[in-house]
Amino acid sequence: MPFYPYFFLSTLTAAAVVFPFVIGSTAPEYFQHPEIFVPPPVFQWRWSIPLIAVFLLFADYMYFYALSIPDSMISIISVLRRGGVLVAFTLGAVLFKEKNIKRKGIYLLGILIGILIISFGSK
Repeated sequence: MPFYPYFFLSTLTAAAVVFPFVIGSTAPEYFQHPEIFVPPPVFQWRWSIPLIAVFLLFADYMYFYALSIPDSMISIISVLRRGGVLVAFTLGAVLFKEKNIKRKGIYLLGILIGILIISFGSK
């Protein structure tokens, strides 16, 4: 049975030894074919960024508050939280003219089936 800190350090050391070789093997490709590596897009500030953060904080606060209530059922709270995917899918499709609606709709259908299984199983 290995001593766990020693085992962790030995694997970390192996990773630290292998990592420079992996990076070194991709560097010549960058210099030979720089057109493959596309630069990231430029960041654009929007006021929606802090608004999304505020709404996410509020949603998490309400979720944890609901969990702190002694008689709350976690299965029902989880179903309500996962149901927010439906709102995001609908707004993305209607407001933002989202592409790949069929593929994402299939994923959403799977999530909704899971929500139904959880909600029927909790009764």
